[in-house]
Amino acid sequence: MRYLILTLMLFASSANAGGILILGDSISNGYSRYVEAALPCAKRIPHNVRDSVYFWQHMNGWMEGEDTDTIYFNVGMWDLAHRDKSSDHPYVLVDASKYPVANIPAVYEAFLTLIVEDFQKTYPRAKLIFALTTDVPEGSFGRNPEDVAVYNSIARKVMARHMVQVDDLNAWMDGYDFLHVNNHGNLVHYNAQGYQLLAEEVTRTLIESGGCH
Repeated sequence: MRYLILTLMLFASSANAGGILILGDSISNGYSRYVEAALPCAKRIPHNVRDSVYFWQHMNGWMEGEDTDTIYFNVGMWDLAHRDKSSDHPYVLVDASKYPVANIPAVYEAFLTLIVEDFQKTYPRAKLIFALTTDVPEGSFGRNPEDVAVYNSIARKVMARHMVQVDDLNAWMDGYDFLHVNNHGNLVHYNAQGYQLLAEEVTRTLIESGGCH
């Protein structure tokens, strides 16, 4: 590993809590437990944000009563997923060759913009950090690998426009395809080693940005 999580934990333990909230999808859930262990001031909001539309519709309820200095968030993996929205289970993946992408790039950009603007309005003093979407391996059911770059490009544009820091988890995990697990054809998730590696980058980013001070 490029960083030792133990080193980060020892460094973080000497810091005073500054208040970090983490919001994201199931991949965020996978690394958040390690980040919370390293940074006692970090707390993951216990909801899967799913896609940008769902995120925006529910974020105020999830964040109600929360106080924070830093918001670390991600969304995108479910935007570029192929789903049957007419189904009773609209968040189940379907054949990408038979169903359209859940949220086309223009919709993703529009709702990602709303999310950022709502955060900036509600938490004007909080530092925002957006994590780019990790890769979709070849052969992963319900998603096309090439779409990740498209949606990450949009995210970069939105964050630049609103002066929000970006954490490039996609680049960080480059070369670590072997850490993905196969969940009934869905290959985007990671094993424990993969989530620990992600947590190292997230923890480093949060420490360097002053998330715990």
